[in-house]
Amino acid sequence: MRKSQVVALAFALLGAFLINSASAATKPGTACTKLNQVSVFAGYTYTCIKSGKKLVWSKGVKVAAPTPVASPTPVASPTPRPIATASPSPTPSMTPSPTPSPSPSQNSILAGRCQKDPLVPTEWSAVQDWSFVNMGCARPYRYVQGPTSFGNPLTLLSPDSSLLPIQSCKISTPSNPGPGGGQRDFTNERNKYTPTKSAVIQVVAVQFSDYPDVNSPQSEYGKYFQFVSDYMKNGSDVPITPVIKVPSSYIQIGSPVSTYLLGSDSDSGDMTKFMNDLNKAIGNQFDFSGANQVWIVGPPNVPAKLLSNQMNFGGDFQFGNFNKPGRSIYLEGSQDFTSPRQPSNWTVDPWITAHEIIGHQMGLDDHLGDENPSAATTPAQLGTGAWGMMSGAEGEFLLWDKWLAGWEDDSQIKCVSPSLTSTIWLTPSSTKSNLVKGLVIPTSATTAIMVESERSTGYNWKLPTNTNGALVYTINSADLRLSHGIEVQRPTNRPSSLFFNGMPLGDATLKIGESVTVGKVKISVVEAGDFGDVIKVEPIA
Repeated sequence: MRKSQVVALAFALLGAFLINSASAATKPGTACTKLNQVSVFAGYTYTCIKSGKKLVWSKGVKVAAPTPVASPTPVASPTPRPIATASPSPTPSMTPSPTPSPSPSQNSILAGRCQKDPLVPTEWSAVQDWSFVNMGCARPYRYVQGPTSFGNPLTLLSPDSSLLPIQSCKISTPSNPGPGGGQRDFTNERNKYTPTKSAVIQVVAVQFSDYPDVNSPQSEYGKYFQFVSDYMKNGSDVPITPVIKVPSSYIQIGSPVSTYLLGSDSDSGDMTKFMNDLNKAIGNQFDFSGANQVWIVGPPNVPAKLLSNQMNFGGDFQFGNFNKPGRSIYLEGSQDFTSPRQPSNWTVDPWITAHEIIGHQMGLDDHLGDENPSAATTPAQLGTGAWGMMSGAEGEFLLWDKWLAGWEDDSQIKCVSPSLTSTIWLTPSSTKSNLVKGLVIPTSATTAIMVESERSTGYNWKLPTNTNGALVYTINSADLRLSHGIEVQRPTNRPSSLFFNGMPLGDATLKIGESVTVGKVKISVVEAGDFGDVIKVEPIA
């Protein structure tokens, strides 16, 4: 069960990646508020350190400019042979906006993945501005479907008869998954939220004696409900039909919000007391029997210092008839985006909401690696860098996470022996389709290597095209440390700086002709194009 303390730690780790600067300027020796907090200002990285009994900003370390890595030259393809039909187009976002396919010219106009999108949907314009200023990065608030009509590679591919059975790649997870509660066992999903099986979310809107709300929850949170619904439908290659039940009004809990200490100013909040009081106020107004999640929202003008996001997977209180094992409850924090970012004021941005109410509720862990990324000297310390929803809180889930959650069908994953030479074609992982997207190499009962093809499509459309290529990462389900267990593998010929294109490990993808060695397995890209990447796996003696 994920407690609020674990969530607070997860957000502290996440913030180190996402925040460039929480203030207008950072100066060495001046006071800071959180040990190991990282701030980037005017080309220097500062870390919050302890000096005597005070917390102060350290001496700045100049951010090194990475050496650009050339993009691969697409290989011409012959007349295509028949390939699998792509899945139906996803449902558009709440406010229709133009969604052209990304191109190098579009990315150059944006001048980086964190720059503001001139075609941002109207309802997210103000939030994009807030995120750009206070989080240091404007996220992608619209979805761009990539092309699924492309030619085939020229390389001779390995026959399916040479593959391992798919079950060989479904590595096991210890029965006690540790404090992070992530990385589910394929054979025992622990009853976590599985949207491909059922995606019924009951919204409960609560007001407080000091923060009444006469508006409807739909009028104030409708765009967040739609964003989460669209993200599930667009991001999964297995059909998802979300049902989000929204009440017409807020329920009065009868106490001031400060009673529960659930804000960013306190780490001693009592979620159980809040839930019990809310349960009494609700009475018999809701039937939770068919719901998979409860999504609680409060008045959007409640300051984050009084009400921040919390989650609970049930088991230590009764909440109506919503008390079955594995069902989860999420409390939405403040939506006051007119104020600066506070330590736990994350839910202003819908990407944080999606990260929590989908990612963590499905049982996925964060993949942030070590606590202080500014001090990282090896790629392993950065986990997956900014790749994947569970590290950067934006964009697509890593393919491994999608497969765990049921968002990828087994037919879309190739299981390859580490002791045989294989050549596999992977189509872009962020382009919605039913084509082959992932390559898994099992290396033990609890470890594996995964390869996926990255392109600037889907919710990853803002990634600069020179980040495109084959992403290789290792999975160790026996690593029970919070935020660990998945590590992106970076080629050895990269610059010393671990940051590229404004993101940690942004240059980790393999281009055509490049390779990376993991243990006794060499993984190479032998052909690349709009069709994705052709991967060669070969054993090393």
